Amino acid sequence: MDKFYSVDELAHECDVTPRTIRLYIEKKLLAPVRVGRSFVFTQKSVKRLQTILRDKCIGFSLHDIKKRLDAKSTDEFKSLIARVDGVISAAKTERKDLSKQLSKTCH
Repeated sequence: MDKFYSVDELAHECDVTPRTIRLYIEKKLLAPVRVGRSFVFTQKSVKRLQTILRDKCIGFSLHDIKKRLDAKSTDEFKSLIARVDGVISAAKTERKDLSKQLSKTCH
């Protein structure tokens, strides 16, 4: 049987604030089931939230994350792969620049 989470429980499980959960609901990144006046989330919601948080750490905007989560066609996935490749390339360049700065300040 699936475990169900309230907004507060999901926030605690994923180490975010309830306000963050509500924002992701508003942005249609999370789609809870409404039971009375409360939202209910499943384990699938936990995994989706973990994906959202990982993608945010990588540097994706909420708009890009939504596109990624909603992607269904090959072209959409290819576009997302190109976006990830761009982020990786930019991160490598930033790392190289930071290493140069570090070596200049330490010598």
